[in-house]
Amino acid sequence: MKKNENGLTLVELMIGLVVGAVVVGGAGAIYVTTIISSGSNLTTSKLNQELSAVMQLMTNDIRRAGFGGDSFTAINISNTGSCVQYRYDLNLNGAVNTSNPNEQFGFGLNGDAIAMKKSATGNCGSFNALYWENITDDDLIEITAVNITTSGSTCIDASLNYNWRSGAETVFPCQPTAVNYSTRPNNLLVEARQLNIDISARLKADTSVTRSASAQIKIRNNRTLEAP
Repeated sequence: MKKNENGLTLVELMIGLVVGAVVVGGAGAIYVTTIISSGSNLTTSKLNQELSAVMQLMTNDIRRAGFGGDSFTAINISNTGSCVQYRYDLNLNGAVNTSNPNEQFGFGLNGDAIAMKKSATGNCGSFNALYWENITDDDLIEITAVNITTSGSTCIDASLNYNWRSGAETVFPCQPTAVNYSTRPNNLLVEARQLNIDISARLKADTSVTRSASAQIKIRNNRTLEAP
């Protein structure tokens, strides 16, 4: 006797195909979303790493300003607060060289990048490629703002045993143009310097992805000068 053999009906087969398609489609959507999310996280991570690396480089170098007997030299910040220049005796020969090696340094906002000074020639605002070199990845990120202030710096009048501090300004407190400047001519001044740097950036491929980094840089070498 033959046994009855029942297969799937057309309706059951169609339902199975639909369910299978939904499962496969759902899995595909999750896969695509995961890939997109991973790509976004990767580029965001690169933005964070780029900002962190640049800020670390700036911090480590700027805090050396005035090293090697050159502590009387001013650190100059541009009026816009987006560029700083300084110097130190890199080879310990007792003089500030202009070549072999260059001992005048700086960082500044050059368009949508941060540039580093590589020559004694060229000041803030004139970012000639001969004298300045971009150190951020132009293909990956855009630097949207750099803000540098001297807030937290202190000027000590050693003659009067008196001191005053900087506000959110681009000049140091021992400079006559500082807001709180108050001393007498020829008094001995000691300037404990601090730079506050804020950098804002965004991804070039997706400008909605933004990040910022901040640092307070304590200059290791105090500046000594006589009040004008």
